[in-house]
Parts: sequence; structure tokens; C-alpha cells
Amino acid sequence: MTAPIHKKLDQIINELQKIKESAAVGNTTSTHKDSRAVVKKVILKQTDFKKLIDSCSPDEGAGNAATGTSRDLLPGDAISPCATSTKQPKINSPSTAKPETKEWEETDCTDEFQNIGSPQYGVQLPTKIFKRITSTSNTKDPRQFCLRLVDALFPEKTLANSNISGLNGREKLDENKIEAIKDCIFARFNVEDKRATWKILEGKISSKCRDTRRRLNQQQLQNS
Repeated sequence: MTAPIHKKLDQIINELQKIKESAAVGNTTSTHKDSRAVVKKVILKQTDFKKLIDSCSPDEGAGNAATGTSRDLLPGDAISPCATSTKQPKINSPSTAKPETKEWEETDCTDEFQNIGSPQYGVQLPTKIFKRITSTSNTKDPRQFCLRLVDALFPEKTLANSNISGLNGREKLDENKIEAIKDCIFARFNVEDKRATWKILEGKISSKCRDTRRRLNQQQLQNS
């Protein structure tokens, strides 16, 4: 500390001592009002002491708080115990969170595409989406893989207004896409009875259409 700071500190300590002695002498005759006055003086001196510490010279530290100048610490530099730390303001970085999407969906797909089933169907998905579907699906059970392909190839509104058969007043899902999904599944999974397996998968697709229709109707009622 510099000499002026030492002097100011001694002055505050002496004044606090005088306040203490004054309070001790008048303890027997002091009133509640006098006690409050003493407390107020002590608080003021404590505030002065805090300001003094905050303004303490940082010559041995990392910079001058009064002038705003600073320098990098060098090896062997001593850090003053009263040097104030200068924290950089926290800057909130732009949010990198993606909007809620289907768990395999990629918003930054490249122009590479993957055929779904035989190329004769002309049904494709971006390669990144297809790889995500295959990596997150059960490798032994084709049902999950099938439904995720359906999700990727058909918009929700199409699923809500359609079914796999085209019966019950609903539109029929694109047969070419359905056949491509079927071909892709049987090329990927080794199933003994393809007819029985596909019958089960058709039921799963129809159930998905119903569930999607029910969910969208509920959302519409909540928003109305």
C-alpha cells in the first residue's frame, strides 16, 4: 500500500476506536437513539474502509482499477491481496440448439441420396437421414425400421388423411413408396415368411396413420 492509503486506514481505525470508547463511557446513560447513532457511525466507517480496500493500489497486481489500464502478469510477479479482480462480462453465445425434430432427422443434409429399395422405384432419401435411420433402428426386428422409413417418406398430413389400403374413406398411401419400403426391408432383414411379416408391417403402418390423425386432431382442438 502507498503512504496516503496507510494514513487513511489509520484514520479510520482511530475513529472507530473513538466511537467504541464513546459508546463505553456513555453506556449507562445512553438512550436508544444514541445507540442507533453509534451503530450508524460504525456502518459509515465500515463503508469507508471497504471503499479504501477497493481503491487499493494494484501496482503489484494485474492492473489499475482507477484508470482501467492493465497488463499481463509476468513470471515472478506478486499479486497484491487487495488487487481487485476484473472479470470479463459474460456474453451469451447464439443458441446452437436445433428445433425439435424426429430423432433421426438432419437439417444439414448433403446432396447425396440413398435409394430406398431397388432403383427401379425411384424412391430416395438423403444419405445422412438414411444412415441415421439404420443406426438407430433394431437390427433384428424390421418394425421400427419400417415405421421410420414411413415417417421419412410421408408428411404427417398425408399419413393423417391416408392408410395403406385406401379404404374407410381414406386416401391410399403412394404404392410406389410402399413397395420401395417393402423391398428395402426384405433386402436388409433375413425373414423366413415374407408374406406374414409384411402383413404385420402393413398393420403397423395403418396404426401409425391412425395415431398421427388422432394426434393432429388433438393439436387442432387445443389450438382452436
